[in-house]
Amino acid sequence: MGFAASNSPPTSPLDLRVRAELVRTAHEDSLYGALFAAGIVVLFGATLLPAFPARTVLVWAALALACNALRLTVRWRYFHALVLPEHMAGWAAWFVAISAVTGLSWGAAAWIFYDAVPPIACCSSSCSRVSPPVPRGSSSRFLRPTSPISTSRSSR
Repeated sequence: MGFAASNSPPTSPLDLRVRAELVRTAHEDSLYGALFAAGIVVLFGATLLPAFPARTVLVWAALALACNALRLTVRWRYFHALVLPEHMAGWAAWFVAISAVTGLSWGAAAWIFYDAVPPIACCSSSCSRVSPPVPRGSSSRFLRPTSPISTSRSSR
């Protein structure tokens, strides 16, 4: 009952002001999130360049950076426009759409770059140099890092 009521269109002036403040806060906070995410894109892309073709990494990085630039552009337009509480639904929709596309760009990165390095090497550079102890009587084939995609029943 309470959940359905929260999804209903705002009717009172107080509801409109509260939703307007939520949208304003989201756009205000997007400045730091977009700048931080752009830095992560650059670092992640630089880390992936040795393991993947430069074109693949640069296309993904361009998409991810474009999402962050779009977020900053919409933020700038929001704060330089006369925004009435009645028009908040449109600004909120833009914010959600850009957030969804940004999330899809990171999901694409996970899909494209999943099998870049063995999982144990992802921990840290020192972690990748340490061999785990092999229990007595076990075969070293159980300790080889493999992805779920590349593992087959015939290799066991």
